[in-house]
Amino acid sequence: MINNYFNKIITPNSRILFVVLLGILFLDRTFTLVHFGFIFTDFDQTILWNGAIDYSRGIFHEPFFYGQAYNYMLESLLAVPLIWLGIPVNIALPIITSLVALFPFVFLSVILRRKKNYFWSSLSLIIPILLPLEYSMLTCLPRGFIQAHLFIPFLFIPLLNPSNKRNITLFFIFSGLSFIMNQSSILLILPLTIYLFLF
Repeated sequence: MINNYFNKIITPNSRILFVVLLGILFLDRTFTLVHFGFIFTDFDQTILWNGAIDYSRGIFHEPFFYGQAYNYMLESLLAVPLIWLGIPVNIALPIITSLVALFPFVFLSVILRRKKNYFWSSLSLIIPILLPLEYSMLTCLPRGFIQAHLFIPFLFIPLLNPSNKRNITLFFIFSGLSFIMNQSSILLILPLTIYLFLF
């Protein structure tokens, strides 16, 4: 009911609202990066910096070579193009980490907007804006905690059309990838799997 009411009100200005919320989200994250992410570091960050520098030079080692048995160094790999552009590693990696952390929210917002669900689309962008500052701080430091964020948004696609067998196959593929990247993703995978099974 709220969804229908909100859609009627916002439909004429949905594009403006989307751009404004997206702008606020990225301004918020930029502020956190400038005043925290680019300044502070710890041992985890320096390991990912080392990996990113190696990857940018074409040096690839076996998984967990750098001593972190939980980290596939995906953020380091994604930071390579920024390093090639001359951006210092201590800036490139927090930027990539922040983009990966925000990806699920923006991706879902775009998908829901295309489905003309403007209420849920807006809510997807409002949630990370309203989360505590600690969330922004935690998800702008490269640690390997948010690697699953690249795959989690694809778990929601089957919910839009659960009767499509192709969507179910995609769900299980991305569930596996999410779980490999971060075992905590089971907290999301399990209820979604039960929902699809009951459907």
